[in-house]
Amino acid sequence: MGGLSINEAMCYGLPVICSIGDGTEKMLVRDGVNGRYFRDGDEDDLIRKISDLLRDPALREKMGARSTRIIREEVNIHTVIDGYLRAFAWLRRLTRR
Repeated sequence: MGGLSINEAMCYGLPVICSIGDGTEKMLVRDGVNGRYFRDGDEDDLIRKISDLLRDPALREKMGARSTRIIREEVNIHTVIDGYLRAFAWLRRLTRR
């Protein structure tokens, strides 16, 4: 798992079910808001999380809409680039001292 696959699912307005992976998921998936985390290696927990979403179309739609909003407003190519530019500017100021 990783940020790109999660990001892609969110771009399609889908809720995300994931475990802790490379850390990028923490910026994207908010448990109970736009997806759910399952305990790593716990197949039963994963099955429960999938089943809960399959049984509740309204919840899937609500979480999917929140995924779309997070991508549009918070975590996208523009916000990532802006973060890099701010970091580079900070480093440049730091090295000029």
